[in-house]
Amino acid sequence: MSKKTYIPLEDVVLWEGTKDVRDGDRSNEIIRSYSENLDNLSPILLDQHNRILDGFHRYFAHELAGEDKIPYTVKEVESDAHAVEIAIVSNAVHGVPLTVAEIRRNAIRLFKMGRTNKDIAKIVKRHETVVGKYVKATRERMESELCTKLGELYAITDDSGRKIYTHTSLAEEFGFSTHRVKDLIDKHYLKQIIDLYVKNGARAYTAEILAIELNANIMRIAKILEKNEEAIAETLTPEPAQEPEPELEVQLESESGNESDEITEEVFEAESTAEPEAKEHAEAESDVGEDDEEKDEESKRIHSEMQWMLLWLGNELNLNLRLPKTDLTQSHKKNEIVNLAGKLKELPFDILMAGRSVQRIDVLWLKDNKIIAAFEIEHSTGIESGLFRMSHLWVSLEDLSIRTYIVAPDTDVYKAQDKISEPTFKHNRLAESCWFVPYTKLANKYNEAEQNGSVSKDWQGLLDEIGYKL
Repeated sequence: MSKKTYIPLEDVVLWEGTKDVRDGDRSNEIIRSYSENLDNLSPILLDQHNRILDGFHRYFAHELAGEDKIPYTVKEVESDAHAVEIAIVSNAVHGVPLTVAEIRRNAIRLFKMGRTNKDIAKIVKRHETVVGKYVKATRERMESELCTKLGELYAITDDSGRKIYTHTSLAEEFGFSTHRVKDLIDKHYLKQIIDLYVKNGARAYTAEILAIELNANIMRIAKILEKNEEAIAETLTPEPAQEPEPELEVQLESESGNESDEITEEVFEAESTAEPEAKEHAEAESDVGEDDEEKDEESKRIHSEMQWMLLWLGNELNLNLRLPKTDLTQSHKKNEIVNLAGKLKELPFDILMAGRSVQRIDVLWLKDNKIIAAFEIEHSTGIESGLFRMSHLWVSLEDLSIRTYIVAPDTDVYKAQDKISEPTFKHNRLAESCWFVPYTKLANKYNEAEQNGSVSKDWQGLLDEIGYKL
């Protein structure tokens, strides 16, 4: 038998991310049983941060027995999400079995982390069709929310009526194919069309009127109507009246009554089969600037420059940093962002669950695994882009203490003030903690700090000095 390695109980971290793999409190009966048989218990499993991945019952058993140390093994994890996955796998295959409710909840957690039904089935030891049933409602809800989000972003235009987001830019933003983005936006339009029909009657709307009502291309609306004619008709057709049930007859609903629901085994994020390039070009819309815009090299250079300055200042303030993984190859004056690798941290699990939009914010400053400041650099895109991401950050994390910043050319401060006063942002209280940082103020502070070799203020004092409250 190999010699066991021990760790003081006080050094073990009871992290909520893995503790929540099970519902409620631990079983006191099992803990008492374990406490009377400590020598035969296997070591608990920790990650490199001493967080328990597997073995909460064993930990509490040692605590109950008055022990001050516990045998352990270590498994390196790549991120908080990876730690949660290992905890689910470990709890699913040994020890106290997970309940059906716990398996269902963890399957949904893994689904939200981007795992496919096939992967989840292997982890929780269930058939794919069962996993499909577990995540069906969540998948449909998430797809509906995604359709709405994409549709709202696609509808934004600047003062000249030009779209802020094209299919291509949205595809890049959310990590989908352009065809997938078009399909989701079409679903958003379809939902709006059905809502209008239900409220006011289908006869009140022609394709032309719908296009005006939805601020959409008429050819696109006509194609949606033609493609979904049967689905729209079924939605608008009232269900036949059911005969009244006999008064004395008791109807018992079988638990398996919904077992016949069709299960779709692919996670909704999986991209649809891409159409041939020629067909996609043939169906391209006539919107101004649609899918053929190229990023201006000067804009990218300035964006990288501002991003580096924010990261460098955050590093000097001894904060942890986060930027989109796609930006890790960027550099400024031969200063490569990867040189800050020690401070570039994976997001905590609860923030990862907030979705891709939050993960793509240009720069995040973190302290004690908590976001304290978020920065969106807006040079070539409209101010709305940054404001929408900040709104999503707030809504997802429900943390009004996070300070949000729009970093943009000096003269854009007036545009930012106008946009944030619009109902969309005013009603979600974003204006209460959103600031504007002009390029020149950021550059001056960076140059001053670089020349001095340090930052003289704390992070709040520094941001108060260079930012304007919107």
